[in-house]
Amino acid sequence: MLTHIRTVVAGPAGRGALQGIAQVASPTVDASTGGGEGLSVVLGVERPLGRVLVDKLLSDSKKVRAVYLERQASEEVRIPDAQTVIIDPSEAFNVTEACTGASVVYDCYEPNYSVWKWAWPRVTSNVVFAAIEVSATLVFASHLLKSESENERQEAEVLRANNSRLVRTVIARMPQLIGVRVVNPLWKIIYDSVLAGKKAHWVGDPDVPRSLLDVEDAATAMVDLAETPGLAGKAWGVASPDSITGRQFIELAFKAVNRKPEIGTWGRGIVITGGLLATDAREVLKMPYDYHVPFQLNGKDFADALPTFHFTPPEVSLAKGIGWYKSSLSAKE
Repeated sequence: MLTHIRTVVAGPAGRGALQGIAQVASPTVDASTGGGEGLSVVLGVERPLGRVLVDKLLSDSKKVRAVYLERQASEEVRIPDAQTVIIDPSEAFNVTEACTGASVVYDCYEPNYSVWKWAWPRVTSNVVFAAIEVSATLVFASHLLKSESENERQEAEVLRANNSRLVRTVIARMPQLIGVRVVNPLWKIIYDSVLAGKKAHWVGDPDVPRSLLDVEDAATAMVDLAETPGLAGKAWGVASPDSITGRQFIELAFKAVNRKPEIGTWGRGIVITGGLLATDAREVLKMPYDYHVPFQLNGKDFADALPTFHFTPPEVSLAKGIGWYKSSLSAKE
């Protein structure tokens, strides 16, 4: 039995409407599924990485429980062929119950920027506890903003569980994501400008290199880290050897729609003084990334451990990303 969890069931387990917070009996969440059955639990499917990972696992014919850790009332929560659960991850009991029966738990949680510093450590502790309780391999997505060492607290807790032989854990360090479903305030401003045939602006220095990662590559990497022997107990930098500048980002976005690039820049001054008056532009202020300095994640160890892993070229990722964004706009009309 699963308690205090809002649940929607889709796919083979049946289809149901969203239920209130109450006691929900099996088979809404079937504790007998998983373990030897190979149930994969994905935490954080409200974000692009978690949602794309669910699609990846389903395409691999895996049994999947998709767990929403945040949800707006207007969002669609049912995912065909996956069991779907909505929980409050700030309570350890909820996370443990959502992970019941899992053989692998994929932690894709990515909190809102405004609560990043206090919410993420708490949720990470709850996820580690849950993985130990249900004896499931834990793959933790470490979302990097400015440096490789900034998530030391969360990463140390995840790896400590492995080193103490409590549960098998592994970390995927990830730079900023691009590709399908990935739309942050800066990407949105650029995509809107590109699709309208207007000048697209980069916020920061357009010529400093940054590591960016295709979200589908990120999902594949997490599965490979879970399923490849000998990789547990370490943080792996999942990064293509090829970095990209803001200028190249915009050029490739224009190329994806067969338009001549028009590139501008917005520096710290215009942003800080409120020179960007549009709502979308002001949202860039809330992003914790610093686009004035380089950020290149070292992915050599990951490449050496998984030499056949193929990274999607940036031009392909951006073409998919802007194509998905255009389609999503059309669907709303």
